[in-house]
Amino acid sequence: MPTSIAFYRIAGFTVREYEPDGGYVFVSYDDESVFDLDLAEQFVEPAVNGAGCYLIVPDVDEWHSRLSAASLPVTALADQPWGMREFTLTDPNGNHLRIGHSI
Repeated sequence: MPTSIAFYRIAGFTVREYEPDGGYVFVSYDDESVFDLDLAEQFVEPAVNGAGCYLIVPDVDEWHSRLSAASLPVTALADQPWGMREFTLTDPNGNHLRIGHSI
């Protein structure tokens, strides 16, 4: 959990621990809850995990530039055929956070 907390703080999120042992945290941005992280006892394989997170932001280009400048793992920014301009941020555990907005 400490690695994930540090990663999301570098990405500009506010991370608040819920339990004294650090097993659960709330992740927010600009005073809005975005997602929660839970330290699962069993290993969850991100490639087959059904959970997902899509963050809709007003300026996806700014987000991409800021996260790229912080040397965080992001995909190329692209306009998608389903009408979204988006990219993916991947955390140290392999979880994907897609970030975008309508075009």
